[in-house]
Amino acid sequence: MAIVDDHLQMSASIAEAKQQLCEIIRLAGTGKETIITKNSRPAAKVVPVERSSIRLTAEWRERRKGIRLNRPGWKHTTIAALIEDGKERRPTDSEA
Repeated sequence: MAIVDDHLQMSASIAEAKQQLCEIIRLAGTGKETIITKNSRPAAKVVPVERSSIRLTAEWRERRKGIRLNRPGWKHTTIAALIEDGKERRPTDSEA
């Protein structure tokens, strides 16, 4: 298996993938996919992770800064209660 950095996808036999697993994982981190073959047929695919959970957590915290549920003088509520309230207020198909 020749590691080629200019392609988005590459193919490797199981034996080649075992020998170069660290490189395949590094390439997945840069957005490249590797198809692992068995008897010249696709058997598995190593793909990049869609999003980092750390990044998602940071994004959620940033978005959450703008959400203020229990302001002084307002009725105490929770996000779950707001979701449920929104479901109750949604018009049914017959009303729309």
